[in-house]
Amino acid sequence: MKLRISITPKTFWPSFTVRTSRGIIPQKTSYFVLLRAGTDWGLGEGAPLPGLSLDGDGEWQRLQTWLSKNPERAIPDPGPAACYAWAQNLLQQAGLAHASSLRYALEAAALSLTSGQPEVYFRNAFTRGAQSLEINGLVWMDDLQAMYHQALEKARQGFSTIKFKIGTHAWADELALLQAFRTQYPAEAVTIRVDANGAYKPDAALRVMDDLARLHVHSIEQPIAQGNHNAMRRLVAEGAIPIGLDEELITPMPSDELVDMLAYISAPYLILKPTLIGGLKHTADLITLSAQWGSQWWLTSSLETPIGLTALAQFAAEHKASLPQGLSTGKVYQNELTHPNRLEGKHLTFHPEARFNLDFLTATEA
Repeated sequence: MKLRISITPKTFWPSFTVRTSRGIIPQKTSYFVLLRAGTDWGLGEGAPLPGLSLDGDGEWQRLQTWLSKNPERAIPDPGPAACYAWAQNLLQQAGLAHASSLRYALEAAALSLTSGQPEVYFRNAFTRGAQSLEINGLVWMDDLQAMYHQALEKARQGFSTIKFKIGTHAWADELALLQAFRTQYPAEAVTIRVDANGAYKPDAALRVMDDLARLHVHSIEQPIAQGNHNAMRRLVAEGAIPIGLDEELITPMPSDELVDMLAYISAPYLILKPTLIGGLKHTADLITLSAQWGSQWWLTSSLETPIGLTALAQFAAEHKASLPQGLSTGKVYQNELTHPNRLEGKHLTFHPEARFNLDFLTATEA
């Protein structure tokens, strides 16, 4: 039986102003990989982020060109290990083994194809509808007053963990925002996470962490810029609150060197973004290895559509996620896609009877 692969780029327009540490995102392109074998099909999404991803449009175009010249491809066998190996082998043949978003999309598409139901990437209690995932409420970057009202609304919706982005306004003003929110919701009611996106110098980061500790903030993600390993190790040892590594994981560093670096820093938390850090297998390996030096983890989405988020949520459940996950499941895009996920308060659930709609896929298959 022949395996057919099509790749469809699609542009999505945010339903509100999406501000990130790298500026406003007016639109977002995702690449959808559709695998067909007879009447069976599987779907995966690659969503590179310009300015942050180590791959992008060029790698996707190279993959499309390679597929058009190499039509004979093996059908992946069922199971995560076989699907991961299939994706790795295909990308190695194409000379694109480094391309993270391609790997994530191909791994997910293979899992979807071989599961027996395209919407299911992993068969577990979550995909049977018997278990939910807790997620954090995300406060999007905005002016401080708007962020405060976002946070209050997230708390009223039932989120018990709320994440704020910091480092884009004057620290005194951001601290006042957090203090005002903490006055309304004490630590026993709501856990606060913050993400600095590498905004601070090491000494300033220590002072910020002291202030955050007085508000009983759970953790700070990436307090200083990536690549400052000695300084980050010092912050882990001396900082008043725990650190989570985020951008530190988005690196061309070979896997063995990355693991050595993570063990050296020994941050309490890893923030894992499979689209950006090397795909699902690499993320699974980091989860296993990080336990050796005592790091915990949570997944964070990277502006994927609900297709990519579906695979992320199931992967988190498969790996027994114990902390609230950073999966942005709100209606981010005006042209949102149909999906089987439901958000009920802070709990994300999967509805097995729901189906993906493939009407948006129009690419010619290779």
